[in-house]
Amino acid sequence: RGRATLALGIFTAAILAATAGLVGLPVAPAAACVLFAATGIVPLRDLHESIEWPVVVLLGSMLPVGAALEQSGGTARPAGLPADATAGLPPLAALAVLVVLTMSASDPLDNTATAVIAAPVAADPAARLGASPDPFLMGGAAASSCAFLTPSATRTTSRSRAPAAAASATTCAWI
Repeated sequence: RGRATLALGIFTAAILAATAGLVGLPVAPAAACVLFAATGIVPLRDLHESIEWPVVVLLGSMLPVGAALEQSGGTARPAGLPADATAGLPPLAALAVLVVLTMSASDPLDNTATAVIAAPVAADPAARLGASPDPFLMGGAAASSCAFLTPSATRTTSRSRAPAAAASATTCAWI
């Protein structure tokens, strides 16, 4: 119980320090992780074993791909489409459109790839609307992991959708 309280305190301190601007946002969670290891909340062996190395490699390889797409202009057209579609809408409505589009893109694509692609796509409508890009970037990042909310998100929902559609069609035909 004492370690849980200490962990909660370290985590809260990291969030407050980042929120107050005392340290940068990337530094605060990294410092919290170091403190977790230093205080024995998370043993070093468990820390090393819990790292998903394929995810680290995937992220490390996707970031240069995203930068290359942005520098080569490969994201200009996809970024312009949502911005053009949301021209004249209030920022909240534009953000909602961006979230739905990103969630839809994360069905066929990997979540990491969707997040890398969504970042420049999210920043463009915000700039055109004169809004802060932060909510748009966070919305794109969160939506890239929300594919499970769409009907065809997983094999399970895809498989259960066909019988449900057949049952609905049978019910409608019977009525």
